Amino acid sequence: MTKRNRIINILRGVLSILLALLLIVIPNGGLTLVLFIIGIGLTLKGIQTLLYYFSIARHMVDGKLVLCQGLIFLDLGMFTSSIADNPAGFLIAYIAAVDAFTGLVSILHSLESNRNGSLKWRYDFIFGLVSMLLAVIVLIGGFVLKRPYVSVCAYAFGLIYSSVMQITSAFRRNAIVYIA
Repeated sequence: MTKRNRIINILRGVLSILLALLLIVIPNGGLTLVLFIIGIGLTLKGIQTLLYYFSIARHMVDGKLVLCQGLIFLDLGMFTSSIADNPAGFLIAYIAAVDAFTGLVSILHSLESNRNGSLKWRYDFIFGLVSMLLAVIVLIGGFVLKRPYVSVCAYAFGLIYSSVMQITSAFRRNAIVYIA
């Protein structure tokens, strides 16, 4: 990872922590703000992936897969931004689904990394378990306890945890030898 990428990861992590603290401080309108954060994040990821496709990936093997991923991220981001004014129950289910999917993907990635002999699989596995646990807490807080604020706080905690992991990964040494 270059110094520039390390600085960008640290800034993203700090910005995410500030957004999570803002979610905790603002009790009203927290669900709308969560969906705004998810929607903007997915839209930006889709645009970034599409730019990557049009600049480099279209000449690579499986470049069309990158195009499909970019379109899916962009579509999910725009969908998320469009449902911000729906009832709270639907929003809570959507936030829980995003957390559960993130956790599932992280756990599957950690199992693959473990098979390949990587030592990083433990971090991915723990992150996946925490994301799945947060999805359950979001569902319980929103539907069982009927308190959307519990769901927002659980999402904010997940955002803080993810940000701390991103910041720590910026300080981790690379195992790749670069040849200049």
